[in-house]
Amino acid sequence: MSDPGLQRQEFFVTCQWCRKEYTLFITVKDYREWQQGKHAQHAFPYLSADDRELLISRTCGKCFDEMFPEDEPDEWQDDDALEQAV
Repeated sequence: MSDPGLQRQEFFVTCQWCRKEYTLFITVKDYREWQQGKHAQHAFPYLSADDRELLISRTCGKCFDEMFPEDEPDEWQDDDALEQAV
């Protein structure tokens, strides 16, 4: 008989921003290890980065991308801007 803690189970997470509910499949063992301090990327290597973020911050990938768009220029990536600030 297999250990029930190693079987993936449904885990429901609701995004705190858009209120959409997501279903993730994770093991109880992995969830407990994460709750005890293991980094999400190590506890859930089988989840996507978006799914791990949903667990961590209750923010879905779509809402996260809207809050932090990739096309915003990062002023500190420009060497001239960095030198001027120093």
